[in-house]
Amino acid sequence: MTEKTLAEKTRSYFLKPGFRRMLAEVWRRYAGLEKVGGHAVIAAATAEECDAVNTFFGWNRKPGETIKVPLHLFERELENSSFPYTLAELHAVLTGKPLLTKTDRELLAREAWAAVFREVRETLLGEGERIHSQLNEWLERLMQGAAGGYRTLKELMRESPAAAVRQLTYAARAFNVILTGDAGVRSGSLQLRSIRLPVLAAQVSGDAHALDRTRPAGRLFFQALKESVHGNEVGDSPVEGSFYNAVSDATAGLDSLLVRDIYRTAGIADDDISSIVHFYDPNGERPVLPGVLTLRQVEAAERFEPFTDVYVVENPPVFSTLVDLAEAGMRAGTELSSGAHRPLLLCTSGPASAAALRLIDRFIEHGRWSGRLFYSGDFDIKGLEIGNVLAARYRERFTEWRFGAGTYAHGVEGNGRRLSFTGEERVRLGKFKALWDAWLADDMVKSGYKLFQEQIVSMLGADWLNALEGRHPSF
Repeated sequence: MTEKTLAEKTRSYFLKPGFRRMLAEVWRRYAGLEKVGGHAVIAAATAEECDAVNTFFGWNRKPGETIKVPLHLFERELENSSFPYTLAELHAVLTGKPLLTKTDRELLAREAWAAVFREVRETLLGEGERIHSQLNEWLERLMQGAAGGYRTLKELMRESPAAAVRQLTYAARAFNVILTGDAGVRSGSLQLRSIRLPVLAAQVSGDAHALDRTRPAGRLFFQALKESVHGNEVGDSPVEGSFYNAVSDATAGLDSLLVRDIYRTAGIADDDISSIVHFYDPNGERPVLPGVLTLRQVEAAERFEPFTDVYVVENPPVFSTLVDLAEAGMRAGTELSSGAHRPLLLCTSGPASAAALRLIDRFIEHGRWSGRLFYSGDFDIKGLEIGNVLAARYRERFTEWRFGAGTYAHGVEGNGRRLSFTGEERVRLGKFKALWDAWLADDMVKSGYKLFQEQIVSMLGADWLNALEGRHPSF
């Protein structure tokens, strides 16, 4: 019998459904013990499995029994049968792959992991790049699991080693350009010392969005930049007591202005047009209308009006409703407070934008803000994350605005139409702490329901109208 014929006969015999569970257990035990030993256990064997085992071993096992197959006996029976293979050889014949032990897999994984970094370095060198020492250090620490970006790269490896190489190459190439001072835009006789992130991304990858922080290469690149600014103690994980304490991934709960500062420190100019903040100053020049400021306008402004308390809401529809109430009140003859009391209404439109944070910062820098920051958000993960960013940044000035456990309980009880948290959201809430109310997240987990600003807008409206008339908050 030729080797090919023997292999075909072996596959025809052992690839029957009755052997499937037994062989899977045999391979598992061999890989774990790293030798032929122990037993493959088949619990509650089926009639088909009993027929296969009984025929091969000459046993008399019954359906429903737990069958234990000693691996050394299986290999001995193989050698004495018409299938003269060892267990390892049988695995290769049946699957076309070697039977790897745990040590074999670990060695291969380490080699594949190291190969990613070798290929990235070889790619850069092959392009004539001079690899900066700081990039080399980051790559080395990343390979050892001691640098930010490790988890991102590990996830990429599980997806595809080729994807890991490609994304790390983009990030490394971009980081190298920044470190060597080769970044910048030249047009005719003019040269800009900084470069916008999409322009850099297009230069290093051909894709203007490759370095977005929602992309793997962008997350890797940001981690490298963050460590170059703050040192390597930050890594991928939240840092207790820092502005990163609400971060669970590369995008959630992170202070957007700090993110921009990291990019700017590295010479990467950010998008200062898309970042906006909605504002409403009821004491401003008539006619009073809500307005929008871009980050560029906020940073270019030379003069600011003085304000007392700043009221911040998360959602534009709530912001517009509060503006509607103010306008309706003024049409009805409501007297706005004058003199020292001047409230301002802001809307972050979701996570606190860099424009919103920078505007508040400039109020402080210019001494134009004398009161507190009242924040109201949705009672969900995102709302709590936004609240934590503001609470961490403005500390003693921060005050929750109808955003505590009492308001939550009252709002959930008073609303018959409620949206439940998903299982994943409940898990995340269980690990979360709101800086202004240590028990709020726990109460939300126990209740199981979300509560949106729109569902308590009447209470917010009453507070806002009181503020306009100069009455101190009573919530």
